[in-house]
Amino acid sequence: MSIGEPDRDDWVRGQNPDLDPRLTAARPDIAWSGLKGKIDTSKFVAGKIRTISTPYANLKKTPRNTAPLLTQGLFGEKFRTLEEHGGWAFGQLLEDGYVGYIKLEALGAHIPDPSHLVTVPLTHIYARPDLKTPDPLALPFGAKITIREGGSKAGFAEAQGLGWVCLRHIARLGAYDKNYIKTASRFLHVPYVWGGKTALGLDCSSLIQLAMIHAGIPCPRDTDQQVRSLGHSISNKPDLALCKKGDLVFFKGHAGLMLDGTHLLHANATHMRVTIDDARAVADRLEKEFGDQILDIRRLL
Repeated sequence: MSIGEPDRDDWVRGQNPDLDPRLTAARPDIAWSGLKGKIDTSKFVAGKIRTISTPYANLKKTPRNTAPLLTQGLFGEKFRTLEEHGGWAFGQLLEDGYVGYIKLEALGAHIPDPSHLVTVPLTHIYARPDLKTPDPLALPFGAKITIREGGSKAGFAEAQGLGWVCLRHIARLGAYDKNYIKTASRFLHVPYVWGGKTALGLDCSSLIQLAMIHAGIPCPRDTDQQVRSLGHSISNKPDLALCKKGDLVFFKGHAGLMLDGTHLLHANATHMRVTIDDARAVADRLEKEFGDQILDIRRLL
């Protein structure tokens, strides 16, 4: 297979039906060495670990600007490259395992493990610890940075290789905020973008993923993965009347977070942004327009 041919998903399924193509770093001509014995390919490689060095990087289905967006990697995340060709890298995001193509210009050399992450939808990096100085860079929620020990001044911290960031906008890795409802609510009114993961645009599953990971709860990228792995079903048959604050409501290809027993916070294509809507009205609309009924209601606490 030449680089970028669009039938990689079908090939992976044909090789091993137990493998999820989204999470399988393989093509007929090359694959990650950890897949030996699971698929048959021309060449296995260990790959090279690179770090996303732009605020975010688009992971594409094929190495073309016009290719569908699968997801995004955030600044400081690790990406295992298996092949670099024509300005693109084929590989796998290590954060949630997604496989695809990222532009080489968005990848830097492997750097030591970061110490902090951004905890607001967007924060600016300043040239000096002074809010009036130029800000050469803005980083999204979840971006990972390394803060120099003892490098704080006037409410700013020095991020190695970058500049100065507001201390109130970052937290040490592992300092989780268990209030995932508060975290998700920070993205209210953010535009809807299929595959997006930043305040410039995100989708329903990334809204949930960002909030869960910041709460220290492992969470995969897509709704079909989330409904199988997050929490437990609240009943044998999904019933919105049983919903409580913090419950996750899953439809086919859509999901949202209950703010109370009635209101659903979700990134949606109806309003093309993150909104708060009556959960029953959302369920009725999805069933009427697409025939989609509630798949499950999951409770974490």
